[in-house]
Amino acid sequence: MDLISVIIPTYNRSEFLVECIKSIFEQTYRPLEVLVVDDGSIDDTEIQVENLKDKFQNEDFKIIYKYQEHKGSNFARNLGLKIANGKWVQFLDSDDFLEKNKFKMQIKSLLATNSDIAVCNFKILNSYRKTLLVDNSGDLIRRLSLGHSIHISTPLFKKKLLNNINWNERLYREQDKEFIYKAFLLSRKYVYLDSFLSTYRKHDKPQISKNYSKTHLQTLENIKYKNIEISEKKNSQILEINKLEEIERMGKFLRDGDFDSLFKLVGLINQTDPKQNYLKDAEFIFNERLKLNENNYKYLYKIAIAQILQRKSRDASITLEKLLKFDQKNSNLYLAKSIVEIYNFDSKKASIAIKKSKKYNENLDLRPTIETVNLISDILNFKFESVINKFFI
Repeated sequence: MDLISVIIPTYNRSEFLVECIKSIFEQTYRPLEVLVVDDGSIDDTEIQVENLKDKFQNEDFKIIYKYQEHKGSNFARNLGLKIANGKWVQFLDSDDFLEKNKFKMQIKSLLATNSDIAVCNFKILNSYRKTLLVDNSGDLIRRLSLGHSIHISTPLFKKKLLNNINWNERLYREQDKEFIYKAFLLSRKYVYLDSFLSTYRKHDKPQISKNYSKTHLQTLENIKYKNIEISEKKNSQILEINKLEEIERMGKFLRDGDFDSLFKLVGLINQTDPKQNYLKDAEFIFNERLKLNENNYKYLYKIAIAQILQRKSRDASITLEKLLKFDQKNSNLYLAKSIVEIYNFDSKKASIAIKKSKKYNENLDLRPTIETVNLISDILNFKFESVINKFFI
């Protein structure tokens, strides 16, 4: 069985921390390591952790204690990520606890579905010992993009997925929303278990971070891929666009040669983001997804689109070459390649791409593209008389 690392930031919560670690020890899954990151506690946290080590620690259950000056839970969780040894990662607040079969059920589902994240439902336990049940079913990415929380105790993450993600150390509260959202966007797939496997405890004890923003807008502003609203002047209709999904649609249009739909969609999205900042972010996201699943060449379509629209023609040329190794007879890709090479002023590569595009689709009208390639070729070869004749005679 693969090791699970449980990362617990804590600050002056020793009485809750004991119950939290006990709930991990009682898990039916092994092996486990518990990483307690003490964020500057002045109570008996360290003593309690050492007592738990003496009581519980064995070959399949390790407890590691790390101390840092009081900085906040984001810093503590990032430190925990750096030293985590497991293939899987669970984040847990020191006042929360888990059902004993959580890890066993989630690992089973992760392996069965080849997913990167497993999510469950959770309970909220208030100071009056009353319990509220919270369901995490539905479109979680959309829910997260709108500012909803699935609570950090519910997901079990593949460690490899988190290699390029950090907790945002500039956020004072609701940091879990942003972190979980980034992880979901990078994941290939997640699996949902319709079971209540973790408990979030609400109380009036000191929080790990003393500084809070007055609203949750700070978190929402840091979610780069949240749904955006366009107010249309005529009828004040609200149009919601998930930009990441639209990049995926663009990739499909590129593959199918539906360039009219492609450029209409680009124009629509650019109304909301004229500087096209979303393209850089989308390129990064799809590159990270490709690293996690190198055999899924469909991500290359989306990367190519993001690069082409950023006018990163040299990068797009390399991406299209990779893509053509998988999709060798797609005339639309060769046509896109020819246009990219025109931007690169490489008439030779553009001509080769045009010939192959024509080879795999004899009905394709390539005359405008061929004329442009010939013009660039003449310019590069200093045939200015030919250029003048084409334009002025």
